[in-house]
Amino acid sequence: MSSTSPRFYDFGPFRVDLTEHVLLRGSETVPLTPKAFETLVHLLRHNGRIVIKQELLKMVWPETYVEEATLAQNVFTLRKALGGSEGEQYIQTIPRRGYRFVAPVTEVMDEPADVPLTPAPAAPSGSPLGVPITNERRAFSIAVLPLINSSADPEAEYLTDGITESIVNTLSLLPELKIKACSTVLPFKGLETDPQAIGRKLAVDSVLVGRIVGFSENISIRMELVDVNHGWQIWGEEYNQGLSEFHHFQAAVTKDIFEKLSLKLPADWQLLSKPRAHKAEAYQFYLKGRYFLNQRTIQGYKKAIDYFEHAIEIDFSYALAHCGLADSYIKYDFYGITAPWETIAKARAATARSIELDPTLAESHTSLAAIKLIYDRDILGAEREFKVALRLNPNYAHAHDGYAHCLLEMNQIDDSLKECKSALELDPYDLEINQHFGWYYLHARQPDLAIEQLMKTLEMGADFYRARILLGIAYVQKKSFSQAIDEFIRAGEVEKTPVLSGFLGHAYALAERKEAVEILDELLEQSLNSYVPPYSIALVYTGLGKRDEALEWLQKALVEHSRWHGWLRITPELDSLRSDPRFTELLEHRFTRVQN
Repeated sequence: MSSTSPRFYDFGPFRVDLTEHVLLRGSETVPLTPKAFETLVHLLRHNGRIVIKQELLKMVWPETYVEEATLAQNVFTLRKALGGSEGEQYIQTIPRRGYRFVAPVTEVMDEPADVPLTPAPAAPSGSPLGVPITNERRAFSIAVLPLINSSADPEAEYLTDGITESIVNTLSLLPELKIKACSTVLPFKGLETDPQAIGRKLAVDSVLVGRIVGFSENISIRMELVDVNHGWQIWGEEYNQGLSEFHHFQAAVTKDIFEKLSLKLPADWQLLSKPRAHKAEAYQFYLKGRYFLNQRTIQGYKKAIDYFEHAIEIDFSYALAHCGLADSYIKYDFYGITAPWETIAKARAATARSIELDPTLAESHTSLAAIKLIYDRDILGAEREFKVALRLNPNYAHAHDGYAHCLLEMNQIDDSLKECKSALELDPYDLEINQHFGWYYLHARQPDLAIEQLMKTLEMGADFYRARILLGIAYVQKKSFSQAIDEFIRAGEVEKTPVLSGFLGHAYALAERKEAVEILDELLEQSLNSYVPPYSIALVYTGLGKRDEALEWLQKALVEHSRWHGWLRITPELDSLRSDPRFTELLEHRFTRVQN
């Protein structure tokens, strides 16, 4: 080996010995297949930049045709060898493009393997972002704080979340940067806080702060990039964008950040930064739809549906708008206000259109997987779509979250837990993912852990209706009926729905309180004039010990393809029915398509 070529690559606790072709952790050898080792070396040689999938395939498997799935499996093996979920800290997936090694790497020339590593020198005051000036290449880390609406117009509020999400998504595709997930900065939304202190808490090099200072025909946004180490401003700019050009804003911000940090934009920058919406007005309606979708309330979903539909009317080719529309219908159906055959037909059509327009969107395949799992009783089909979504974007937290549900219904308990944890690691402050983790513990018959997780969720969002319902279910599982009833009543202060009435009536029945019959009578009367989920009525009958009536209404839930039939196999509320042969027959019908 020449004197100018390194013999070792050092990163974290690991050392790669290029002469012996081994990966070491301290004095221990980490077993790797030859192809996994070659993949690692190639990523290390290009540390800090994106290595395109085709480049990796050509270098690791020269003159041999292999599918991208083989490369993905190779990277999965590497991450597992580097510490499982900790391996994500070293190798970043760039959706639809390739991979990037993001941890600091030191090249060590020919020297004895037992020479101890010397710590990096203190950062010279003149180095950018306080990063030590050494031979190693390092990815800068940035947290994008939610924008603050300082304008006099409350209509600008919807922009704050949308702009933040757009900037994060654009920056995450580029080399030499590590970006914190949107949910990680969510607790700081609307707060006038010290960006340097936030940056230290999030362990990043810099913090991007922005505020909307004007909102009319033109939008004025002031952006500032703050160095966490020293507290000084790296860069600041005020953007005055006309509404007709606003969908290009995140590209302008990203380009300016790279120029000020003296970083190199990739050759395909223009393609990456191109907005998925062709028309600015459609993009604005899409941002409003996302804003209301994230509120996770009945009115929020209704407004989200309206805004996504407006976006589609303006730009029918806008795949993300179709996907947002599908998700809104799927989530709205949880409340049991509209018959599922009405909402899901619309969700199915929107999902199909989204995939037709852009088959590379992980979000769209996740929506299709949810439809297959929840409504079609096609678990194997759902699993296929979740895997497609994760192949397109392994860092899409909601795909991991949905796949966890799928695995739980397949009785793959351990794998389901792993997917739950993966989703939470990727998006630790997302309310849905947090409450779904509680949902896992609930159906794994671990109510204490469910309660602990759901309490954490409600600390982040006290008015999150679905988390409050799940907490009530967990207390029912522990036979703490008074606490369960209290939680259901608190949920009713946020949203009053037939779904909530079913769970509350079930708890009242188990507590032997007369309110159970009153709620049952109300639901039966209501069902004569408007839609009521049969599962809600079945729940109350189950609590009252009336098996015949409970099974009759569960059969109705099965026939209408309600989302609640997905709970039949695993939900604790129906444990009292599991010894009944008629319930077993229902389950066999429920899972017939799984075997096809």
